[in-house]
Amino acid sequence: MKRRSINEQWLFLADRAPQWVSRRLDEQQAQCVDLPHDFRIAFDRDPKSMGDQAEGWYPGGFGQYQKTVTLTREEAEGTVFLSIDGAYRLSEVRVNRQLVAQHKGGYSPFLVELTDRVHEGENLIHITTSCAMLPASRWYTGAGLYRGVELLTASQPCVAPHGIYVWTKEARAGRAVLCVHTECLGKGGSVTHELLDPEGEIVACGGDGELIVPDARLWTAEQPWLYTLVTRVSFEGSVRDEVRTRVGLRVIAVDARHGLCVNGETVKLRGGCVHHDNGPLGAVSAPEIERRRVTRLKEAGFNAIRCAHNPPSTALLDACDELGLYVMDEAFDAWREGKRPYDEHLFFEDEWREELTAMVMRDRNHPSVILWSTGNEIYERSGASDGAAWSHRLADFVRGLDGTRPVTNALCNFFEDSDMAELALNSAKSVGEGKDFWAVRSEDFASALDVVGYNYLLERYEKDGALFPQRVMCGTESFPMQAKENWEAVLRNSQIIGDFVWTAWDYLGESGLGRSAFGAQQAQGGTAGFPWHIANCGDIDICGDKRPQSHYRDFVWSGRVQPYLSVQHPAHFGQKETLSAWGWADLMESWNFSGCEGQPIRVTVYSAGDEVELLLNGRSVAHGDVKDYRTELEIVYRPGKLTAVSRKAGEELGRTSLCTTGPAQALRVTAESSYGGEYRFLHIEAVDAQGRVAPDFTSRVRVQVQGAEFAALGGADPRSDTNYTRGEAVADRGRLLLVVRKKEEGPVRVCCEGGGLCARTELALD
Repeated sequence: MKRRSINEQWLFLADRAPQWVSRRLDEQQAQCVDLPHDFRIAFDRDPKSMGDQAEGWYPGGFGQYQKTVTLTREEAEGTVFLSIDGAYRLSEVRVNRQLVAQHKGGYSPFLVELTDRVHEGENLIHITTSCAMLPASRWYTGAGLYRGVELLTASQPCVAPHGIYVWTKEARAGRAVLCVHTECLGKGGSVTHELLDPEGEIVACGGDGELIVPDARLWTAEQPWLYTLVTRVSFEGSVRDEVRTRVGLRVIAVDARHGLCVNGETVKLRGGCVHHDNGPLGAVSAPEIERRRVTRLKEAGFNAIRCAHNPPSTALLDACDELGLYVMDEAFDAWREGKRPYDEHLFFEDEWREELTAMVMRDRNHPSVILWSTGNEIYERSGASDGAAWSHRLADFVRGLDGTRPVTNALCNFFEDSDMAELALNSAKSVGEGKDFWAVRSEDFASALDVVGYNYLLERYEKDGALFPQRVMCGTESFPMQAKENWEAVLRNSQIIGDFVWTAWDYLGESGLGRSAFGAQQAQGGTAGFPWHIANCGDIDICGDKRPQSHYRDFVWSGRVQPYLSVQHPAHFGQKETLSAWGWADLMESWNFSGCEGQPIRVTVYSAGDEVELLLNGRSVAHGDVKDYRTELEIVYRPGKLTAVSRKAGEELGRTSLCTTGPAQALRVTAESSYGGEYRFLHIEAVDAQGRVAPDFTSRVRVQVQGAEFAALGGADPRSDTNYTRGEAVADRGRLLLVVRKKEEGPVRVCCEGGGLCARTELALD
């Protein structure tokens, strides 16, 4: 079917508590927006919000979207679908003022058939969404039409939406066998396929069935070769429909002896969990936004992501296909037993088939998707509430839609019942004592799975490997501070296919999950109060920059040699720092501490060597041994240049420095390279007279943009008061991220003002 984006020029109206939902918007009352659009991110955070800290203190509300779509006579008389990649949630779709569909899910894609409901000329589409039922989630949900919307049209016979199913039966160097099945709408058509290689040359052709691909180039995360399958439906001598599907030639297999094999080679997953939001942009997803995210994740050493805890956007999967990243595609955070009063458990029993079908049918042609996950920390995992039966039911249903990938589910300890939790914790100590409480209670649930996901159960790996010698396991969530221990367990055990840290990319909601505190005790779990609104546990922050734990992971995963140098603020010296279970030490890449001269300061260095020496202004001030890639040293703060020298067996491996900068003298605006599309990412930095970023600049900066549409402004401070849509924000250690949406050619002018500084910059953004 022909696909037409209809993302531009929608009328939109948000209402926090409407008395009546209109069926038609008044142009004088509504605003004009382009999709994707998250209206919740524009709300001011409210400590009284029923969404509370889990949803980042964002209030809820209703959103209405309206657009007039013009159809030709041929289109109107043919087959017509509306394709919505994701809308949060309880969506109602009306066409020409008639209700045609409802969709309860907040993340799953859905199709709305408009055949015989539209006419030639103008047709009015009206979509209502709601995020008003709070509390609904354990993270920031976003709201509205936050992913793309397309119009699908064709004359029958034609390919049905998601009607092409492609899988690789055999893949080895020099030869691959591709299987193709096509579902058509209408009768009498003939289906043919051509497979084009990355250069556009035809390498195989035929009808449904097997296509033999000679000299095949196989898809992996390291070499993501993509072919294009061109499918044509012909009738009475003419081509009625043409569909192009990107194809990666690769096969997946798992077993306890070899672990995960891609194209016959064992692969260990260096993974991270990723929520669906994009930081300052909220839940908005677009191809260029996701390409940037995948690029940054790969640069940080990840080769896999887990979509937590819902189906991702098509844009994210496309980016993973193109750039090479393995994906665990996940369906649910709750089944029949809920975790929040208004989460998906309210409609799970009636909607689970539709939700799973939508996810698998849309995503099964993506080579990046290597695992289906039926859920995360499902309360029924102990077998309660018929949990084992449901585990088998869902896994079998997924295999019926796609039997080429393993099915998993992420299990954790039994924490929801105090007596059960105590028994489960005691069982962790009974290594070698046979099947303990956790193993017995979860066994039937886990037996439905090809890969059993383990959340924060590092201590069970060897034990369960012995108890269940045929069980394939994966660390589906792990604590950042256990990076080394988890990865060593993955490498040591063939049954364990990888480790997914919580999280790879920081996110809105679960506020302060990864926080630390000085001079006070705090619980090892739980979230923080207002104004915390970011989880603060990602390897990469919400703006896309590496945090200290990502630098540490470099040494664990990739054998990094260049040392990493950071410090804690002198004000915290001598205070005990208490971390949450998901936390990391509060470290700074700064040597600007005016007024602290002569005070002691704690220095942290990550190193691949066995010894670290600190030089302050060229003079040796400390030495330390390295254990588990890190050392902490105490010195006296004096401004200037602090250098860490890493050595192994007396030989220098590398050195890195922090320098005291001068006061901020200017604001500098620079643009990242384009990732294609409309969204562009710009950096605003407060710099000293030598052009160095001044990390102690924390003034409020106001931004105006000409020549592009302002999209978002903010930093990574999890406690800031920034409304990311307002055009002003407090600088976070001298930096801010500005996102603009540019649709037309021409320069972009940015005016920044704050802290007594002003900058007017003109950028030529291609």
